[in-house]
Amino acid sequence: MGLEETNILFVEDDMAACKSLPPILKSYGFKVNTANTFRQAIQEIEANTYGLYLIDINIPGGDGFDLCRIIREKENTPVIFVTGVNDEASIVFGLGLGADDYITKPFSPSEMVARVKAHLARYERLIGSGTPD
Repeated sequence: MGLEETNILFVEDDMAACKSLPPILKSYGFKVNTANTFRQAIQEIEANTYGLYLIDINIPGGDGFDLCRIIREKENTPVIFVTGVNDEASIVFGLGLGADDYITKPFSPSEMVARVKAHLARYERLIGSGTPD
C-alpha cells in the first residue's frame, strides 16, 4: 500500500478543525475518518485499521493521553498529538506516552502533511525491516 492510501483517524472535538484538516489530507490521497468524542474514537479503533492517528488532547469523555495509552497497548502505529495545549509538561508527557510527534495549533497545513508523510514512511521502513507491531 502506498503511503497516500493510508487510513487516518483524526480525533478532534472542534468542528472547524474537523472540516478543515481532513480535506487537506484527502487532497493528498489519504483516507480520513473523524471521531469527536473519546467513545467514538474507541469505537473507530475497535472497528477499523488505521495507519496513523491524529489526536487532540481535550476530547469529550476522556483525553488524548488515555487514547494514546490504549493505542500503544495494542500497536505501534504512528500517533501524532494535534492540540492547542502547548505547555512543555504536556508535550513531554505526551511524547513519553509513546506519541511520535506533538503539533500545536495553529499549524501550517503543508507542515502537517510533511510530518504525516515522514512518520508513515518511517513506520513503513520499520515494518519492512521485520520489526513487528
